[in-house]
Amino acid sequence: MLRLSLLALIPLMGLVVLCCAETNDSGDLSASIGPSVLGVGSEGESGADPSLGFNSGGVPSTPDDALTGDPAEDSTEPDTSYQEDAGPAIPSEETDCSDGIDNDEDGKTDCKDSDCTALPICVETACDDGEDNDGDGDTDCYDFNCWEHPACEVETCQSFYLCLAEEGCNCTVGTTCPEAGTPEFETCQSTCINDESGDCPETCVDQLPPHLQINLASSQTCTKVNGAAAPTDEAYYDCVLSDCLTEYAACFYGGVLDCGEFYYECASDCDGDAVCINVCKDALSADGYVDAVQWDQCRNDLCDLDLDGELDSDACYYMGSFFACSDSAGSCIPSHLMEDTGTCLTVTDCLLSCSTFDESTCVLDCLQWVGQSNQLAVSNMIGCMVAECGSTSLALTPICAANALANSCQNEWATCSMSAQ
Repeated sequence: MLRLSLLALIPLMGLVVLCCAETNDSGDLSASIGPSVLGVGSEGESGADPSLGFNSGGVPSTPDDALTGDPAEDSTEPDTSYQEDAGPAIPSEETDCSDGIDNDEDGKTDCKDSDCTALPICVETACDDGEDNDGDGDTDCYDFNCWEHPACEVETCQSFYLCLAEEGCNCTVGTTCPEAGTPEFETCQSTCINDESGDCPETCVDQLPPHLQINLASSQTCTKVNGAAAPTDEAYYDCVLSDCLTEYAACFYGGVLDCGEFYYECASDCDGDAVCINVCKDALSADGYVDAVQWDQCRNDLCDLDLDGELDSDACYYMGSFFACSDSAGSCIPSHLMEDTGTCLTVTDCLLSCSTFDESTCVLDCLQWVGQSNQLAVSNMIGCMVAECGSTSLALTPICAANALANSCQNEWATCSMSAQ
């Protein structure tokens, strides 16, 4: 099962580390430059990001996998010996990519199925004609096939930091400039920033469209105010994620994907390929990026207690991601998975009926009862359960959860019970 988290995909790379730089009295945005969090990362010209990660703490590969579970991970297989006439076998992949039928019954039909995306019939042939050429429901720049097409390129504040290097060393990024992320590349940026006349960084500011100049100024002002005392890059990154996330996202993310579309419709089809996942990441909208970071922060705080970058168990992954952190998920959990058809008590009864929280089929089937009417009560109660029992599969069990409700989580349980009245 593919799991992604936006909290460690690209390693931290040092660039222009001036988190304590002073701005001039006029508030010239070119005078306050953040460190590598705002620069160029290790993936060519992709931005180094403080919160992008690929590890074992993410989401199921598709919403349907989340509901039906991954048979390879479940502890028991269903007994089908009684089925004397089971009918024709379901194909393992989409057999016809233009018949309007979900042949392999995985919830994705024709060109929406990853089995079909590489076929000519499922490739958007024109990215600026207003037509859904491949019939996959996504038109032009909303289609994955078009994201790297010139007509769909979205400029972000990243171009400002690339410009610093090019102007500082009179070179071209990707050809004559030093490799991004190297000390030599940083020296080029510093040369431009430290131009006594101020003309060099101002040139890079002027090259941005007006809305990005505003976004860049907002991001730099926020990080200067909140991160000036940060002693290390890591501390500065923490500052960005905690205090300047909205400003940073508006500056560096202008794509079309919300958080759920990133996880369930794009990255899940990448089969772990880092380049593909980066393309998906760069297609996130500002709001989608904010949702992803906040969701990851919640579930990592609960479930990565050994700080190794991976969630500590399947049990904590399911309980933390989809229940305890559901109120922090924003658009990360597709709305059709949370049907809001029950109460907080319904959710509790459903979860405690599972033999183990490692069993995806049982646990995630309970998600249908969660929704706006009970989400906060569910989140607080399950969060208390996880915090009380622990993050490992041996510790986070239905028995421990029930005991937590009767003891340290009595207040959360009382609120849950009252919300059903």
